Amino acid sequence: MVGRERLLMLLAVFFGGMYVNVGVQHFTNTAWFEPIVPAVLGDPTIWVLITGVMEIAIGVG
Repeated sequence: MVGRERLLMLLAVFFGGMYVNVGVQHFTNTAWFEPIVPAVLGDPTIWVLITGVMEIAIGVG
């Protein structure tokens, strides 16, 4: 069972790192994410930044 627990921990760290990486990209490359935001939501920049914070929080959590 130790091997399975270790694998799950490695996967959690890997995918957490991926979420943090994409979250940081929301701040460093907002222009790439802005066209994805539906116009009905208003200013796309604020939504890109909010989702970046949420993705970083998910990755760290």
